[in-house]
Amino acid sequence: ERLKPYFKGKPVNPCIVNRTKPPQGFGRHFDNSKFDDPVATLCTNSGVNIIFIHKDGRHYHAMRSQRRSLIVMSGESRYEYQHAIPEGVDDAWKGKLIPRNMRISWTLRSMRDLSKYDDL
Repeated sequence: ERLKPYFKGKPVNPCIVNRTKPPQGFGRHFDNSKFDDPVATLCTNSGVNIIFIHKDGRHYHAMRSQRRSLIVMSGESRYEYQHAIPEGVDDAWKGKLIPRNMRISWTLRSMRDLSKYDDL
C-alpha cells in the first residue's frame, strides 16, 4: 500500500529477493532500462552502506541503508548514478565500524511496455 504513490498505478513485476551474507556485495551498475521508474528496494534484517557513483565517474554519494529502510530510485538517481554495495564484513559510517549481518532485500520494479521500443 505504501508503495502505490511511487508506482502511480503501474503493476509491480517482478519482485526480486536477494540474500547477501558478509563479505558479499555487488558491483556498480544501472538497473536494466526494460524497467520503468521507479526501482524500489526494501532492506530487511541488516543495514549496509550503498554507494551511488555518477556516470562521469567523478562524483559519488554514500548512504546508509538501515534495516527496514526503503530506497526509491527514479529520474537522476536512477539514470545518472550507478549503485553498488562494496564487499566487506563491516561498514564504516559516521566514525563507527558497523559489523554486517545477513541482509535480505526486496527489489520492486515495473516492466515497461516493450512493444513501444525498438531498441530494447
